[in-house]
Amino acid sequence: MVYTAYLVEKYGDANAPILDRLIADHEEAQRQRPPRDRARRVLDAYGPVTR
Repeated sequence: MVYTAYLVEKYGDANAPILDRLIADHEEAQRQRPPRDRARRVLDAYGPVTR
């Protein structure tokens, strides 16, 4: 992301869509719950699990 920001700064707006996508993907990853929380949600929706 930093390198793409450098490219936008140095060479102009041609790489701005890539930077925007990287920022959006990073923000989405930060909002997601940890994998164990997501797994627990799936298991809860499935029903009781026996071992």
